[in-house]
Amino acid sequence: GERVVVLGATRAELGGSEWAAVVHELDGGAPPAADIGAAVALHALVRDLVVDAAIAGVHDCSDGGLAVALAEMAIAGEVGFDVAPLEEAAHEALVPALFWFSETASRVLLSVAPDRVAEVRDRAQAAGVAAFDLGEATGDRLVAAGAFDVPLADAAHAWRDAIPSLLGAALPAAGPS
Repeated sequence: GERVVVLGATRAELGGSEWAAVVHELDGGAPPAADIGAAVALHALVRDLVVDAAIAGVHDCSDGGLAVALAEMAIAGEVGFDVAPLEEAAHEALVPALFWFSETASRVLLSVAPDRVAEVRDRAQAAGVAAFDLGEATGDRLVAAGAFDVPLADAAHAWRDAIPSLLGAALPAAGPS
């Protein structure tokens, strides 16, 4: 039932992206632009939100962009999500693949209690950081409107078993611990 909030704007920046390299074998391009001022403002805001216990969770957006950061949060929290791309002015008009997999710098995802979203957005605005409510942490599926719908269990299996699978190693059967 927590809300998923993204801090920072998303731009069409796939140069050097993990998704572009792995899925489309595109290597190269200009990396995402770094903005030190935006990074300082974002990190100071996140620090203050954590210190004040205004948020329940936080995750950086880096390799794989918003989609991968969302999946990692969902796997760690053992709860899915239902989110939708943003159309606010601070985000470029992006096709779903660019929105979900862009690796724009200085962005983080937050898990926020519904009754604190307005406070978080107000504090972000005061800090000069864009803040957008993407959707809800809920259920057992990873759902991004118009882009993907994956069972949480499948995503967790793919994430946890990626390296052993690539190495051809047999994985131990899950059992009681």
